Amino acid sequence: MLIEATQQVCSRRVSIFLGGEALVTLTLMNSGEFQIYLKSAVGSYAKEKVLSNNWNEEESISKAREEYEKLLPKGETTENNFLYSILNEGQTIGAVWLEQKNNENGFIRDIRISEKYQGLGYGKEAMNQIEMMGKKLGLRKIGVSHIDLLLLCYDQKREVV
Repeated sequence: MLIEATQQVCSRRVSIFLGGEALVTLTLMNSGEFQIYLKSAVGSYAKEKVLSNNWNEEESISKAREEYEKLLPKGETTENNFLYSILNEGQTIGAVWLEQKNNENGFIRDIRISEKYQGLGYGKEAMNQIEMMGKKLGLRKIGVSHIDLLLLCYDQKREVV
């Protein structure tokens, strides 16, 4: 499996230490976890759109909510979308959203690690776990939307046979 980045640039930097091993597990979100994630994701997305001068502040939350409703019409149970809580020692420390585009290709729509857990290797380990989940789904490639995310969370491109 090859994890590759598109040419978009992330407006928010994630600090991930690549030297250590962090043990994380991924669990599919339940409805309550999804609602918490959605509120945070909508807020972050709206803020990014305002900062990039694409939307004005007054309309940003409603527009962001509309975008997420289009992408996830059935919430955490939307077909071909896998929303995981990232756990460390049973505590939620982040979230990752994997979309299965077709039988061979997936796309990481979002990955976030709580600020106090950034820089400890959890992002890298979550990417490793997503790679394994993708393999179980039969995916050969998983793309990410932010090149910064790829470079900071995942130390290199690699192909898994």
